[in-house]
Amino acid sequence: MDTRFRVVIEGLTPEVDGGRFPVKRVPGEDVVVEADIFTDGHDAVSGVLRYRREDEAAWSEATFEPLVNDRWRARFMVSETGAYVYTARAWVDRFKSWRRDLQKRLEAGQDIGTDLLVGAGLIDAAAARAEDAGRAPATRAADVAPAGGVMSQADLAA
Repeated sequence: MDTRFRVVIEGLTPEVDGGRFPVKRVPGEDVVVEADIFTDGHDAVSGVLRYRREDEAAWSEATFEPLVNDRWRARFMVSETGAYVYTARAWVDRFKSWRRDLQKRLEAGQDIGTDLLVGAGLIDAAAARAEDAGRAPATRAADVAPAGGVMSQADLAA
């Protein structure tokens, strides 16, 4: 399933007149950005605030942290005088969803064998994407799982 269109970002602040005018800060002050970020269903979301000086090409990123309900916050410091631009990006985080659900099953004492195989598949897919992007090869999850692919809670803590 294509998850790019399942996340909604709205209520981005600060903004002045729909972004027509700049938000003003002086060097050394933080720009604190909040947004409502959510998706359909129960999947976990993650997001970043991308920002840069208007005259620079490279973006920097700050991770959005959850506040309450669907409200999130990130910040960046204005390092020098000049115009800055920022935007928010968010996505369904399949690994975070898997990890959250796995933790719930562990706490409930449920069998997690199938969940570990799903997690290994997520890691293998991420490793393949990294290799395709020219990054250093990652270790395959199947190579580090114990024989039979079954791990205990003690294995996860190690």
